[in-house]
Amino acid sequence: EEVIPQIQNNNSQRAGEMPRHTDGIIMCSRHRMLSSSLGIWPFVLLAASFLDQTSAWTNPIARIKNDFLALTRKSTTRHILLPRSSEAALKLKQSIRNRVSEDGEYVEDAFAAAARRYSLDKETAERGGLLGTLAPQGYCICPELDEVCFRAPLGDVYGPVESDFGLHLVLVCERTNCPKLDGRNTRMVRGPNNECLLMPPEGGPRTMSQEMAELGVQNIGFWLGTFLAAGVVSELAAKAAGVVETLPWEETIDLLE
Repeated sequence: EEVIPQIQNNNSQRAGEMPRHTDGIIMCSRHRMLSSSLGIWPFVLLAASFLDQTSAWTNPIARIKNDFLALTRKSTTRHILLPRSSEAALKLKQSIRNRVSEDGEYVEDAFAAAARRYSLDKETAERGGLLGTLAPQGYCICPELDEVCFRAPLGDVYGPVESDFGLHLVLVCERTNCPKLDGRNTRMVRGPNNECLLMPPEGGPRTMSQEMAELGVQNIGFWLGTFLAAGVVSELAAKAAGVVETLPWEETIDLLE
Protein backbone atom coordinates (compact mmCIF):
# COMPACT_ATOMS: atom_id res chain seq x y z
CA GLU A 1 0.00 0.00 0.00
CA GLU A 2 3.02 2.33 0.30
CA VAL A 3 3.06 2.62 -3.44
CA ILE A 4 -0.49 4.05 -3.58
CA PRO A 5 0.10 7.66 -2.44
CA GLN A 6 3.34 7.91 -4.40
CA ILE A 7 1.71 7.01 -7.70
CA GLN A 8 -1.45 9.02 -6.99
CA ASN A 9 0.58 12.11 -6.13
CA ASN A 10 2.64 11.76 -9.29
CA ASN A 11 -0.53 11.36 -11.32
CA SER A 12 -2.02 14.57 -9.95
CA GLN A 13 1.20 16.51 -10.50
CA ARG A 14 1.54 15.36 -14.10
CA ALA A 15 -2.11 15.56 -15.05
CA GLY A 16 -1.69 19.04 -16.50
CA GLU A 17 1.59 18.15 -18.22
CA MET A 18 0.39 15.03 -19.99
CA PRO A 19 -3.25 15.51 -21.05
CA ARG A 20 -2.66 13.17 -23.97
CA HIS A 21 -2.42 10.24 -21.55
CA THR A 22 -5.98 10.76 -20.38
CA ASP A 23 -7.23 10.65 -23.97
CA GLY A 24 -6.26 7.03 -24.43
CA ILE A 25 -4.00 7.66 -27.40
CA ILE A 26 -2.19 4.42 -26.68
CA MET A 27 -5.21 2.77 -28.25
CA CYS A 28 -5.65 2.00 -31.93
CA SER A 29 -5.25 5.06 -34.12
CA ARG A 30 -3.16 3.73 -37.01
CA HIS A 31 -4.50 0.86 -39.07
CA ARG A 32 -2.18 -1.09 -41.30
CA MET A 33 -4.23 -2.97 -43.87
CA LEU A 34 -3.07 -6.56 -43.93
CA SER A 35 -6.01 -7.99 -45.83
CA SER A 36 -4.47 -7.36 -49.24
CA SER A 37 -1.32 -9.21 -48.21
CA LEU A 38 -3.25 -12.09 -46.70
CA GLY A 39 -5.71 -12.46 -49.57
CA ILE A 40 -3.52 -14.64 -51.80
CA TRP A 41 -1.26 -16.19 -49.17
CA PRO A 42 -3.62 -18.85 -47.80
CA PHE A 43 -3.90 -20.35 -51.30
CA VAL A 44 -0.12 -20.36 -51.76
CA LEU A 45 0.41 -21.83 -48.31
CA LEU A 46 -2.30 -24.44 -48.76
CA ALA A 47 -0.62 -25.71 -51.91
CA ALA A 48 2.81 -25.51 -50.29
CA SER A 49 1.72 -27.61 -47.32
CA PHE A 50 1.12 -30.59 -49.62
CA LEU A 51 4.50 -30.46 -51.33
CA ASP A 52 7.30 -32.82 -50.39
CA GLN A 53 9.19 -31.09 -47.60
CA THR A 54 12.42 -32.83 -48.67
CA SER A 55 12.31 -31.29 -52.12
CA ALA A 56 14.13 -28.23 -53.38
CA TRP A 57 11.09 -26.16 -52.31
CA THR A 58 11.76 -26.74 -48.61
CA ASN A 59 13.56 -23.47 -47.85
CA PRO A 60 11.23 -21.16 -49.81
CA ILE A 61 8.19 -22.84 -48.26
CA ALA A 62 9.63 -22.51 -44.76
CA ARG A 63 10.26 -18.84 -45.44
CA ILE A 64 6.70 -18.35 -46.67
CA LYS A 65 5.32 -20.08 -43.59
CA ASN A 66 7.43 -17.92 -41.29
CA ASP A 67 6.22 -14.79 -43.06
CA PHE A 68 2.65 -16.05 -42.77
CA LEU A 69 3.06 -16.53 -39.02
CA ALA A 70 4.50 -13.02 -38.71
CA LEU A 71 1.52 -11.52 -40.54
CA THR A 72 -1.05 -13.42 -38.51
CA ARG A 73 0.37 -12.92 -35.02
CA LYS A 74 -2.05 -11.35 -32.57
CA SER A 75 -1.81 -10.37 -28.94
CA THR A 76 -4.50 -9.53 -26.38
CA THR A 77 -2.75 -7.39 -23.78
CA ARG A 78 -3.40 -5.21 -20.74
CA HIS A 79 -1.13 -2.36 -19.67
CA ILE A 80 -0.73 0.17 -16.87
CA LEU A 81 0.75 3.55 -17.79
CA LEU A 82 2.68 5.16 -14.95
CA PRO A 83 4.81 8.29 -14.39
CA ARG A 84 8.55 7.99 -14.96
CA SER A 85 9.42 6.56 -11.57
CA SER A 86 11.05 3.15 -11.78
CA GLU A 87 10.80 2.70 -8.02
CA ALA A 88 7.04 3.28 -7.99
CA ALA A 89 6.53 1.05 -11.04
CA LEU A 90 8.52 -1.80 -9.49
CA LYS A 91 6.61 -1.45 -6.21
CA LEU A 92 3.29 -1.65 -8.03
CA LYS A 93 4.50 -4.66 -10.00
CA GLN A 94 5.49 -6.41 -6.77
CA SER A 95 2.20 -5.40 -5.17
CA ILE A 96 0.27 -7.11 -7.99
CA ARG A 97 2.42 -10.23 -7.67
CA ASN A 98 1.87 -10.30 -3.91
CA ARG A 99 -1.89 -10.18 -4.39
CA VAL A 100 -1.53 -13.22 -6.63
CA SER A 101 0.92 -15.27 -4.55
CA GLU A 102 -0.21 -14.33 -1.03
CA ASP A 103 -3.90 -13.46 -1.40
CA GLY A 104 -4.70 -16.07 -4.03
CA GLU A 105 -6.06 -13.54 -6.52
CA TYR A 106 -6.12 -14.35 -10.23
CA VAL A 107 -3.33 -12.39 -11.94
CA GLU A 108 -5.61 -10.82 -14.56
CA ASP A 109 -8.03 -9.62 -11.87
CA ALA A 110 -5.21 -8.14 -9.78
CA PHE A 111 -3.68 -6.43 -12.82
CA ALA A 112 -7.03 -5.03 -13.99
CA ALA A 113 -7.78 -3.62 -10.53
CA ALA A 114 -4.38 -1.90 -10.41
CA ALA A 115 -4.90 -0.48 -13.92
CA ARG A 116 -8.26 1.04 -12.96
CA ARG A 117 -6.70 2.68 -9.92
CA TYR A 118 -3.31 3.87 -11.13
CA SER A 119 -3.04 3.97 -14.93
CA LEU A 120 -2.58 7.36 -16.59
CA ASP A 121 -4.18 6.04 -19.76
CA LYS A 122 -7.72 6.74 -18.61
CA GLU A 123 -9.45 5.21 -21.61
CA THR A 124 -7.87 1.79 -21.17
CA ALA A 125 -7.95 2.12 -17.37
CA GLU A 126 -11.74 1.94 -17.51
CA ARG A 127 -11.36 -1.49 -19.10
CA GLY A 128 -8.78 -2.70 -16.59
CA GLY A 129 -5.91 -1.68 -18.88
CA LEU A 130 -7.18 -3.74 -21.81
CA LEU A 131 -5.59 -2.60 -25.08
CA GLY A 132 -7.55 -5.08 -27.17
CA THR A 133 -6.22 -7.43 -29.81
CA LEU A 134 -3.10 -6.08 -31.51
CA ALA A 135 -1.17 -7.09 -34.62
CA PRO A 136 2.61 -6.45 -34.80
CA GLN A 137 3.33 -2.93 -36.06
CA GLY A 138 -0.30 -2.58 -36.99
CA TYR A 139 -2.51 -0.79 -34.47
CA CYS A 140 -0.63 0.61 -31.49
CA ILE A 141 0.95 4.04 -31.95
CA CYS A 142 3.46 3.44 -29.14
CA PRO A 143 6.31 1.40 -30.72
CA GLU A 144 7.75 0.24 -27.39
CA LEU A 145 4.36 -1.05 -26.26
CA ASP A 146 3.71 -2.56 -29.67
CA GLU A 147 7.00 -4.47 -29.47
CA VAL A 148 6.68 -5.68 -25.89
CA CYS A 149 3.26 -7.23 -26.60
CA PHE A 150 5.16 -9.80 -28.69
CA ARG A 151 8.13 -10.19 -26.35
CA ALA A 152 6.77 -10.32 -22.79
CA PRO A 153 6.11 -13.79 -21.30
CA LEU A 154 2.53 -14.99 -21.59
CA GLY A 155 0.60 -14.64 -18.32
CA ASP A 156 3.29 -12.80 -16.34
CA VAL A 157 3.38 -9.18 -15.14
CA TYR A 158 6.19 -7.64 -17.18
CA GLY A 159 8.01 -4.33 -17.05
CA PRO A 160 8.45 -1.53 -16.50
CA VAL A 161 8.97 -0.62 -20.15
CA GLU A 162 9.80 3.01 -20.93
CA SER A 163 8.26 4.96 -23.80
CA ASP A 164 7.59 8.59 -24.67
CA PHE A 165 4.38 8.34 -22.64
CA GLY A 166 5.91 7.07 -19.40
CA LEU A 167 6.48 3.62 -17.91
CA HIS A 168 4.33 0.61 -18.75
CA LEU A 169 3.54 -2.58 -16.89
CA VAL A 170 2.23 -5.22 -19.27
CA LEU A 171 0.24 -8.45 -18.99
CA VAL A 172 -0.13 -10.55 -22.15
CA CYS A 173 -3.34 -12.58 -21.73
CA GLU A 174 -3.47 -14.28 -25.12
CA ARG A 175 -1.12 -14.51 -28.09
CA THR A 176 -1.31 -16.52 -31.31
CA ASN A 177 1.30 -17.75 -33.78
CA CYS A 178 4.34 -17.15 -31.56
CA PRO A 179 5.53 -20.78 -31.16
CA LYS A 180 9.17 -19.91 -30.41
CA LEU A 181 8.06 -17.77 -27.48
CA ASP A 182 4.99 -19.61 -26.20
CA GLY A 183 5.32 -23.14 -27.57
CA ARG A 184 1.85 -24.58 -28.12
CA ASN A 185 0.26 -22.31 -25.53
CA THR A 186 -1.74 -19.32 -26.72
CA ARG A 187 -3.77 -18.16 -23.71
CA MET A 188 -3.95 -17.91 -19.95
CA VAL A 189 -6.95 -19.33 -18.08
CA ARG A 190 -8.11 -19.29 -14.48
CA GLY A 191 -7.30 -22.49 -12.59
CA PRO A 192 -9.48 -24.06 -9.87
CA ASN A 193 -7.59 -22.13 -7.16
CA ASN A 194 -7.25 -18.87 -9.14
CA GLU A 195 -3.82 -19.91 -10.39
CA CYS A 196 -2.81 -18.88 -13.90
CA LEU A 197 -2.67 -21.82 -16.33
CA LEU A 198 -1.17 -21.53 -19.81
CA MET A 199 -3.18 -23.47 -22.33
CA PRO A 200 -3.23 -24.26 -26.08
CA PRO A 201 -6.12 -22.96 -28.20
CA GLU A 202 -9.60 -24.27 -27.47
CA GLY A 203 -10.02 -27.53 -29.34
CA GLY A 204 -6.30 -28.33 -29.03
CA PRO A 205 -3.25 -27.22 -31.01
CA ARG A 206 -3.87 -26.57 -34.70
CA THR A 207 -1.45 -27.60 -37.42
CA MET A 208 -0.21 -25.20 -40.07
CA SER A 209 -2.19 -27.07 -42.72
CA GLN A 210 -5.40 -26.66 -40.71
CA GLU A 211 -4.81 -22.93 -40.30
CA MET A 212 -4.06 -22.48 -43.99
CA ALA A 213 -7.04 -24.58 -45.08
CA GLU A 214 -9.38 -22.53 -42.91
CA LEU A 215 -8.02 -19.25 -44.23
CA GLY A 216 -8.28 -20.57 -47.78
CA VAL A 217 -11.95 -21.46 -47.31
CA GLN A 218 -12.62 -18.05 -45.76
CA ASN A 219 -11.01 -16.29 -48.71
CA ILE A 220 -12.89 -18.41 -51.26
CA GLY A 221 -16.16 -17.53 -49.51
CA PHE A 222 -15.24 -13.86 -49.46
CA TRP A 223 -14.43 -13.69 -53.16
CA LEU A 224 -17.49 -15.73 -54.18
CA GLY A 225 -19.64 -13.33 -52.19
CA THR A 226 -17.89 -10.36 -53.80
CA PHE A 227 -18.37 -11.69 -57.33
CA LEU A 228 -22.03 -12.51 -56.64
CA ALA A 229 -22.69 -9.04 -55.24
CA ALA A 230 -20.92 -7.45 -58.22
CA GLY A 231 -23.08 -9.50 -60.60
CA VAL A 232 -26.30 -8.42 -58.89
CA VAL A 233 -25.25 -4.77 -58.98
CA SER A 234 -24.32 -4.96 -62.67
CA GLU A 235 -27.68 -6.57 -63.55
CA LEU A 236 -29.56 -3.87 -61.66
CA ALA A 237 -27.51 -1.17 -63.39
CA ALA A 238 -28.19 -2.74 -66.79
CA LYS A 239 -31.94 -2.75 -66.18
CA ALA A 240 -31.87 0.84 -64.92
CA ALA A 241 -30.04 1.88 -68.10
CA GLY A 242 -32.55 0.06 -70.28
CA VAL A 243 -30.01 -2.45 -71.57
CA VAL A 244 -32.13 -5.39 -70.37
CA GLU A 245 -35.85 -5.52 -69.75
CA THR A 246 -35.94 -8.18 -67.04
CA LEU A 247 -33.54 -9.51 -64.47
CA PRO A 248 -32.51 -13.20 -64.44
CA TRP A 249 -34.25 -13.92 -61.14
CA GLU A 250 -37.42 -12.20 -62.38
CA GLU A 251 -37.51 -14.60 -65.32
CA THR A 252 -37.06 -17.53 -62.93
CA ILE A 253 -39.98 -16.34 -60.80
CA ASP A 254 -42.18 -16.00 -63.91
CA LEU A 255 -41.36 -19.58 -64.94
CA LEU A 256 -42.21 -20.89 -61.49
CA GLU A 257 -45.52 -19.08 -61.53
